[in-house]
Parts: sequence; C-alpha cells; structure tokens
Amino acid sequence: ADRSLRQKESLTIERLRIDIEDLDLSAVESLRNVPYLAIGKHLCGPATDLALRCCLMEQYTQDNVEHCSSNNYIRGLSIATCCHHHCQWKHYTNKKYMLNLGITKEEFHAISWFTSWAVDADHGLDHLDFTDSRMHLESM
Repeated sequence: ADRSLRQKESLTIERLRIDIEDLDLSAVESLRNVPYLAIGKHLCGPATDLALRCCLMEQYTQDNVEHCSSNNYIRGLSIATCCHHHCQWKHYTNKKYMLNLGITKEEFHAISWFTSWAVDADHGLDHLDFTDSRMHLESM
C-alpha cells in the first residue's frame, strides 16, 4: 500500500522495521520537529497496545495535551488490529478501565481467548495462562 504513496512528491514516507516494543520515536531523526502520521498494519495482539504506548504515551508528561514532552508532533494514528486472541494483560494499556468494570486479569485472558473462535478451530484451554482454573465466567 505504501508503494503508491511513495510516488507522491508531497509525502515523505519512511518505513521503520523494528520490534514495536523497542521503538523510541524520539530517537528517530526524521521525525524531529515535523508533524507525522503513524500507520500500523497487521498489529497482532499486544502490538496494538505497544504501538499506542509508543506513539502516544511518550508525547505527554500529563494527561493534558498542552504539555507535550518531546519535539515529535504526531498528527494522526491509524492501526489495523488483528489476532485479538493474542492480547496480553502485561501489555494492555488500559488495565484501570477493565478493573473498574470488574474484569480481572484472568477474565481478560478468557475474553481474549474467546476471540480466537472467529479465526481458528482450536478452542482448547491448554495454552491459556489462567492462575485460577476455577474461574467462573458467569460473573461477567
């Protein structure tokens, strides 16, 4: 998709091939003092949360947009998510929201696992990391 965009002289496109968990946008020289768009294709499971953290969390020292902490100016973010059944609690960016809803870490993993029903036929529990095998999903 970016091949056709590269032909537009008005756009500068740079594809970064790096593990999103290791990416520090403030270290990308081409992004210094210029507005940019971040686009992620096929961000599998926790990669969506890692991309959000990478692109947004370092931008602000507080929740207030006016307190930008770097010279990077993200103007937009587009993410194509997939493989929700691979989401991980340790990378999930909004744990507080889930906990406020009464959804525990174990229930989060169960919800993630349920999404696999749409993409594969393996519905076994053997690959899940439940700490309490007696978990009751009826409470959800």
